[in-house]
Amino acid sequence: MNRLVLIGNGFDCAHDLKTRYEDFLNWYWWQKLRIAATERDEEYNDLLCRMTILTEDSWFSIVLYDYTLKGYLQDGDGKAIYNYLKNNKKVKLELSPLFERIHNSIETKGWVDIENDYYELLKNYVLKHSHEPLVDDLTSRWDRYLGMTAAMTQVPVPTAIGDATREIPVVITSGYRSEEVNRLCGGAKGSNHLTGCAVDIRCAGPEQMIRYACILLDMADENGWELDELIQEKRGTTYWLHFAVRPSNNRRKILFDMR
Repeated sequence: MNRLVLIGNGFDCAHDLKTRYEDFLNWYWWQKLRIAATERDEEYNDLLCRMTILTEDSWFSIVLYDYTLKGYLQDGDGKAIYNYLKNNKKVKLELSPLFERIHNSIETKGWVDIENDYYELLKNYVLKHSHEPLVDDLTSRWDRYLGMTAAMTQVPVPTAIGDATREIPVVITSGYRSEEVNRLCGGAKGSNHLTGCAVDIRCAGPEQMIRYACILLDMADENGWELDELIQEKRGTTYWLHFAVRPSNNRRKILFDMR
């Protein structure tokens, strides 16, 4: 018998499985406090959270001899334990940035959009720790060139591939790559992809690729903009256009081999 079973996000909830982020936090704070009770050092850190005692008390006394906390321990209420520690003047609580976002999402929305939370965290980190004028300059350069998409969507595709009159979306198949991803996909060691300065634009064939290249070159020449690489690439019957813009020292390297 052939059967395909699709399990969606609601499967766990429908079967009352404790797999929500809120369930994880309940378990985490319950375990955190039990482990802390055996700690002798004034600081306890597991990378998600750092707890530091600010007084002469021990973790044992804070956990077991506080009457209010005893009630929390009996109930196993992770949220109550977290709020107790957060508001306890004897303890300093420091959450990792992502862990703090998870808590805030649950408190404000009642659920966690982990992909968006992680993306916003990563974006904020990059902007904070990068050289801001450099980031702004590169962003402005890409914003200019992204204006190309309006013209590129009007590039006709050969009739054999599709309707030549319809609007064709511009498809970016590769942007920033980590060193490991770049190695696995056969990228050059000094690839502009490693710094987020390059994109690969999928093309339906050589004609569409040439038209895309002409649009990019025309925009660059008409506006006096720099570019580092404009390279035709092909693997089997798959065509793509490699396009790169650096913050500085752009080489205007243009390579096409249509054989």
